[in-house]
Amino acid sequence: MINAGAEYIANRTFHDSLRTINYNQTEISLGYNIPLSFTKGVTYKFLNLGSDYVLNQTWLAHTSKDSTKQTYSYLRHFISWAQYLPMAKQHIYPKFGYTLTGQYRHLLTRTGFQFLGTTQLFLPSIANHSIVLSGSWQETDTSNVIFSNRFANSRGYDEYYFSRMWRASVNYHFPIAYPDFGFANIYYLQRLRGNLFYDFTKVYSRKKTASRNLRSVGAELYFDSKFWNELPVSFGVRASYLLDDGFSSADKKGKTWFEFIVPLNLIPN
Repeated sequence: MINAGAEYIANRTFHDSLRTINYNQTEISLGYNIPLSFTKGVTYKFLNLGSDYVLNQTWLAHTSKDSTKQTYSYLRHFISWAQYLPMAKQHIYPKFGYTLTGQYRHLLTRTGFQFLGTTQLFLPSIANHSIVLSGSWQETDTSNVIFSNRFANSRGYDEYYFSRMWRASVNYHFPIAYPDFGFANIYYLQRLRGNLFYDFTKVYSRKKTASRNLRSVGAELYFDSKFWNELPVSFGVRASYLLDDGFSSADKKGKTWFEFIVPLNLIPN
């Protein structure tokens, strides 16, 4: 499959333990991916791999574009593998399965790279409950910050960008109720479900000589819904309790943060 795209992001924020930078970014990409299915027996098996060429322009926010503009080009390579059991209608996640994903980006005109790897393991539990174990690892060249941060920090903390970051999470998903309630063919609520979680993230300094833990525990409430009785949308609320001090004044040990969870992709593939 041949793919192409363009995106513009205004006032993106980058911050680590020393500084905060606000900048604008435009990217144009062209590439390919090869989606393969090896499904047989009792499990689905999918492999997807490909590469993209990306042209990037970045400049500081609230300044003249020409005065601070930097232009880069880079290649993005990715590969993913997934294997899981078929799901029944009321399953939240597969009774058993796993996913593996790797992504590597590197500049063409100068030194600079970023690697991100993620994995998920779906385990069975009682009835339609699901246990999900997940992990991720991001390694970034410290000589530049051209690549945007793709790492998901422990829930409740601000986004930070360090030379090395890894995270392990435990999630316990469970159904609460099936209201089967709707009105005017506009909104339909299928299910209320909850999730209890524990996140452990470790971040490292530029030279990997110092590190810090960022841990949190909490709960989530999701509303599995359909709009116009056709478009599936899940949104929710989250409460996160911080077990460690972060790097901003807001991230303090013992604080509880409440968030509203909205989907990133409203239109399913």
